[in-house]
Amino acid sequence: MVNVILVDFRGLDTMLEVLVLGIVALAVIMLVKHRFKGGEDV
Repeated sequence: MVNVILVDFRGLDTMLEVLVLGIVALAVIMLVKHRFKGGEDV
């Protein structure tokens, strides 16, 4: 029983880490696009 709970928790923790990394990746992509867009206007 304890083993099942630990496996479920580790799976959820891994999913949340992937979600956070995905959000960070999207933020970096948006910042890079914004910088290149701003560079063209100047």
